[in-house]
Amino acid sequence: MVISIWSGSPDDPVAAARVVEAFEIAQGLDASQSIAVFILISASARPELPNSVVRSSIARAYRPWRHRIAAQAIVYEGEDWLAGLLRTLVIQLDRLVKPPFANRTFGTRGEAAAWLSRTIAPTLRLGTAEILDAIRIAETGSIP
Repeated sequence: MVISIWSGSPDDPVAAARVVEAFEIAQGLDASQSIAVFILISASARPELPNSVVRSSIARAYRPWRHRIAAQAIVYEGEDWLAGLLRTLVIQLDRLVKPPFANRTFGTRGEAAAWLSRTIAPTLRLGTAEILDAIRIAETGSIP
């Protein structure tokens, strides 16, 4: 599973590098294995969406993996009007682009983890709690 946490400014090269790094780490997986992608846009930092340069580098990271991605969950946390607007924007872009894998946008990581668990169950067998634990570890950098 590839977990990417975006909490930077729109032109933050470090945040973009983390996304690319997540896919590079996934290269160590068995080439026949499907992967799931969980993108968390952290509300605590109130980040803006990445700019065009950052989006391009993320898109380049995705290309070699498109055929292996089983599902992708995008979470933009927050309950204010801006968070709702950004979720709507992402959903509309996905409808235009039509990714070749299951793809949904959520307001909470719990909803996203539950959907991802159900969607990838036949291939990756990860439960909701396991996905949430993996996200917490990726976010904090500490293993319990």
